[in-house]
Amino acid sequence: MQVDFAPDRTLFPFESRWFDAAGPRIHYVDEGKGRPVVMFHGNPTWSFLYRKVINELNGQFRCIAMDYPGFGLSERPSGYGYTAAEHAQVIGKLVDHLDLDGFIVVGQDWGGPIGMTVALERADRVAGMVFANTWYWPAQGSLTTFSVVMSSPPLQWLILNRNSFVNFIMPRSWRRLCNRRSSGATRRHSLALRRVAGWLSFRGRSGAPDPCWNISPRLLQKRWVTSRWSWSGR
Repeated sequence: MQVDFAPDRTLFPFESRWFDAAGPRIHYVDEGKGRPVVMFHGNPTWSFLYRKVINELNGQFRCIAMDYPGFGLSERPSGYGYTAAEHAQVIGKLVDHLDLDGFIVVGQDWGGPIGMTVALERADRVAGMVFANTWYWPAQGSLTTFSVVMSSPPLQWLILNRNSFVNFIMPRSWRRLCNRRSSGATRRHSLALRRVAGWLSFRGRSGAPDPCWNISPRLLQKRWVTSRWSWSGR
């Protein structure tokens, strides 16, 4: 299933591109020239998350931001598990298709384990990594509890029928709200995602794909990594 949605061009003024060779049809943007920066979004967001970053960097960098299957403008395929490991395999094929070398990985939320997996499998082509509000280790404690609760039948019903993840949970996670126009555009698009991305993504739980997390220090030891974690969302 493909999404019938046109982003506001004043907010998302980028050319839509498509990649079909990984199975699900993937939407992505590719803006600017220079060292490639590959941007991995979280859940339940899409490449729209990085619109301001792209605008700031595309004068010096080649900015690539994609939508995972079931997110943004990408296809919502049946028979797809919507796990972090599957997303990493699909996006990895896109990275290979673009023949990226010396690229920087940027990841937020689910983009951490997904982006790190893509980086690990191409360690000799990675120049560095930037991560924010994410993790890269097996789910445990509150992370596991959150996924179990979110994947329970009552919460799944609320996500599917009330879009509760977008309308209630996400706004309460932001310390500072977006401006009204931007927030409205995000919410309108997220409504188109609710029957797939907001529901099935939690079936995969929130842990990093195993066994990659065990070998990341060895494979990426010579790459620079910048990370930031903040509960306040500042």
